[in-house]
Amino acid sequence: MQNISWEFDCISLLVPNESIARFSVEQGSGFLRSLNLQVARALKSSGIEAVHDLRVALRRFRQVLKMLKPWLPDQESRLLRRELKNLMGRAGDVRDLDIALHLLRAIQVPKNRRIIGELHETRETLARALHECLRDFQLRDTGAAWRRALKLEKSVEAPAASDVARHILSPMLKRHLQRGRRAARENTPAKALHRFRIETKEMRYTLDLFSPLYGGTIVEITARLKSLQTHLGAIHDCVATRDLVDDARSSAGKKDILRALENRRERKTERFLRDYRRDFGNEEVLHRWKKALRHP
Repeated sequence: MQNISWEFDCISLLVPNESIARFSVEQGSGFLRSLNLQVARALKSSGIEAVHDLRVALRRFRQVLKMLKPWLPDQESRLLRRELKNLMGRAGDVRDLDIALHLLRAIQVPKNRRIIGELHETRETLARALHECLRDFQLRDTGAAWRRALKLEKSVEAPAASDVARHILSPMLKRHLQRGRRAARENTPAKALHRFRIETKEMRYTLDLFSPLYGGTIVEITARLKSLQTHLGAIHDCVATRDLVDDARSSAGKKDILRALENRRERKTERFLRDYRRDFGNEEVLHRWKKALRHP
């Protein structure tokens, strides 16, 4: 079997020894349906929750295309990956501004109204661009061509989905723990923490992808990853907001805002370090997780 590096959440097979080819069709179709629902929702409203849920659906389906690549239609998947990358960029820009506006209102620095107004205008412009991008994506309906191609895919001697899950998830967890130990050191650069945040998302979403094969045996791992993702996201929010404020034309209150954001980032980093060592530093717990992933 191809040696592919992947990151997800686990699943439990409803059919014993189901082939990875059939599993790929079922999971791919399900995650695409979820994405299409979020695209339709975001077209009706580009509010904070709709954009957030859209980004999650995009990441999850992109992870499906990545992890199950050998058993999915190649040409159609390439076209979809290109379109999804563009959507992710557009939605990410809007999401960063949503977070920035939320933080700026929360820290309540005097004289920050001009910067808030400036960022709000930028957000509205980017939301319109996202809407156009989503409308084009829906009109092209590349996903429909991908689904048709799925029905024509013929996979000879495809391995069992449980064997693939075991082959992917155990090494993935090992890599994630190694990178986590490096990230959980004092004074880790923001870029390194951001990379670990992305890896954590991919690990969690890969577990989600394969979760039907595992039932409830991986719930604890998923919960810990979700908490870790929250901590790393809070740090990244401060960094992304700082960059947006730094680039703002208005200078009113800027120094105070940047100082408040840095203080917040330091607090969030301290909490991440404390909780990571607590949640991922117990060898007995880690052994239990590794054992669970070896037995879908």
